[in-house]
Amino acid sequence: MTAQEVCARIQISEVLRYAGCRAIDEKMKSAAGMCIEEISSVIRPRMISKTCRIVHTPQGSLFDDTLLIPGNDLVRLLNGCEQAVLFAATLSAQIDTYIRKAEILDLSHALFLDSSATAAVEAACDLFEEEIKEQYPSMTLTMRYSPGYGDVPIGVQEAFLSFLDAPRKIGLCATASSILTPRKSVTAIIGLSKTVQPQKRRSCETCNLRERCQFHQKGDFCGR
Repeated sequence: MTAQEVCARIQISEVLRYAGCRAIDEKMKSAAGMCIEEISSVIRPRMISKTCRIVHTPQGSLFDDTLLIPGNDLVRLLNGCEQAVLFAATLSAQIDTYIRKAEILDLSHALFLDSSATAAVEAACDLFEEEIKEQYPSMTLTMRYSPGYGDVPIGVQEAFLSFLDAPRKIGLCATASSILTPRKSVTAIIGLSKTVQPQKRRSCETCNLRERCQFHQKGDFCGR
C-alpha cells in the first residue's frame, strides 16, 4: 500500500478526535486537512504478517507451536478459529522525526501532524484487513486485537516482533518498556474462522492501557 492510499482513507473527524478537539470549527478542519496532505509525503507505510495455526493452552494462545501469548480474553476472541493472522504495521521513522521537528516551531501544528499520523496507521491497518478479507473470502474475521488490550500483557511486544522478524524486515522494534519504535506503529492479531463470529468490542474496563489512555481520561474511547 502507498502513502497516498493510506491518507485517502483518513477522516478529518478522526484526526480532530485524536487531537482531543471538542469545539470544532472550520479553521480546525482546514488545519487537519492540510496536515493529512502534509504527512502523505512523509510516511512510509510498511507491513509484515504471518498466518498461523492456533492451539489454546492453559497458559494462553500458542501460534505455530512457537509464540505463546497469555490472556483469557484472546482465547475467547479466537474461540472457533483454527488460524490467525499476526501482523505489524509502521509508518516508519521519518514521520517521528518530522513531528519532533514540528514541535520546535509550532506545537499546535505538531499536534495535528501527530494526530494525522495516528489516524494514518489505523487507516493502514484497515486497508490490510481488507486485503485479508480478499485473501480469505470464505473466512470470517474477528476484530483486531493488540498486545496491551484486555489481559494480554504489553510485554509480549518484543517476542511478537521477533516472531514476525519485524526488526529486520520493516525496522520495527520495541523498547525495554515495550513501546513500539517507530512510534506510529501497530501490532495486532486477527482470527480466521470458518463460522460466523459474534461481533465484539474491546472494553476500556479491561484494557491494560486505560490508566494512561488520553481518551479514557477524557471520558472518550479509542473506537477500536
